Amino acid sequence: MKRTHLKPSMPLIFTTLISLSVTTPLIQASEDEHQHSESHHHEQHAHQHGVAQMQMVIAGKDVLIEVASPLFNVMGFEHKPNNDQQKKAFKQQVNAISKGDLITLTAEAQCRLESNDIDHPFADSHAHNDHEHEHEHEGDHASDYKQTHNNLRFEYQLHCESPQNLNDVNTQPLFTAWPNLQTLNVEWVYNNRQSAKTLSPDQPLLSFQ
Repeated sequence: MKRTHLKPSMPLIFTTLISLSVTTPLIQASEDEHQHSESHHHEQHAHQHGVAQMQMVIAGKDVLIEVASPLFNVMGFEHKPNNDQQKKAFKQQVNAISKGDLITLTAEAQCRLESNDIDHPFADSHAHNDHEHEHEHEGDHASDYKQTHNNLRFEYQLHCESPQNLNDVNTQPLFTAWPNLQTLNVEWVYNNRQSAKTLSPDQPLLSFQ
């Protein structure tokens, strides 16, 4: 899966802090295990249409949010966009994610988006359509799964000027943007406390109070 880095990835110190704070598939015990564990994590929660995973760590003034979802929840399909309408719709979804507005934090916390990262399987498809067409029949069996089980992951790193005012996280924009998303399983670490909650279009608010 190709990764599109829109801004620099989070500092190593923040990665280390997360690894010491919580033991979830997002958090890794060592650099050597990272790639394998991340892949295993995506397959563990693999592909339940209508369901996505969100993990969040708040440390001081820094906030890290990661969301992983089957592409079906985002687009209604999981194959490579194969016509102008699908390509346009997919591009619009990626642009919406990159703006950082799909998950909003308490306004009084004064949080700003520092960086984001989007990971999806079609990052370079617009530049390689002809080349890929030449090889579309190679490894058909290996590609069958990818045609029907593709995921999208994005990460937001934010900085909050007044983290003491961070009382809630609103995921309503995410549910609105992704009409096929029905359940968002959230895990978070905040003030040395780890917890989890299941959100839905009817209950999109995660409260820390």
